[in-house]
Amino acid sequence: MIDSASLQIIAIFIVIVIAVLFIFSRLGKRLDKAGKYIKSYVKEEKNENENEKENAMAIGLSLGMSFGLMFGIIIHNIALGVALGLAFGMALGAAFGEKERK
Repeated sequence: MIDSASLQIIAIFIVIVIAVLFIFSRLGKRLDKAGKYIKSYVKEEKNENENEKENAMAIGLSLGMSFGLMFGIIIHNIALGVALGLAFGMALGAAFGEKERK
């Protein structure tokens, strides 16, 4: 028959094995999350340059439209002002995009 000291040692050993397995399972899950995060970060870096260029163009167009509308109101020809503002905004957006890439 097994005495109580042996049962205690076996119980402690089982608890240690379960704890180690639990720790490794948690570590594996965290490593999977870290791997997914790294992959998404690399993908984000690639897309970030494209997003910066699009953001620069959007800022340029919005500024160009605003100034073009104000210019159109001043000269009493809104259509011409908006058209000139769009052209100016495209140029401004392209300049912002080139500036951010450097």
